[in-house]
Amino acid sequence: MEAGDDSGMKRLVDVFTSSILLGAIALGIMLVLVLSLSSRFESPKEKVFGCGNISMEKGGDLSKTLSLGNAAHGKELFDDNCASCHNIHKVMVGPALKGILERRKMNWIIRWVRNPAQMVASKDPYAMKLAKEYESAGIMTGFGALKKKDIEDIMAYVGSY
Repeated sequence: MEAGDDSGMKRLVDVFTSSILLGAIALGIMLVLVLSLSSRFESPKEKVFGCGNISMEKGGDLSKTLSLGNAAHGKELFDDNCASCHNIHKVMVGPALKGILERRKMNWIIRWVRNPAQMVASKDPYAMKLAKEYESAGIMTGFGALKKKDIEDIMAYVGSY
């Protein structure tokens, strides 16, 4: 390149600047992707009152259970409907609920919450076990008016512990 050839130098600087800019954009995109993926593997205790989904089919995999459901709304529903008989950490009239998402699939929990007597009558083994274990309190009251989404929200709250 000759000393007086400014257009060639300007083109070289433009190409260099464009390359740096594209590299910075690519790095930014990768950083966003890494951070969004890493947030999916947070400890459940870090998700208290967060929003997350409850897996409809995977029992026993807590990392997948908190991705649907609004835990803040679930706490309100829990306080209004469940807290008189249940506690997250200790047995009361009914069992402690911590770990329920590891023991039961969401579709089972929804059926149980809505109509536990029907599940016992249908001879569901786990429902019968609960009925026997807590027979002095009687069968849990059914909450048929709770929508599927309400129960998912309650489980998001319970699962956050």
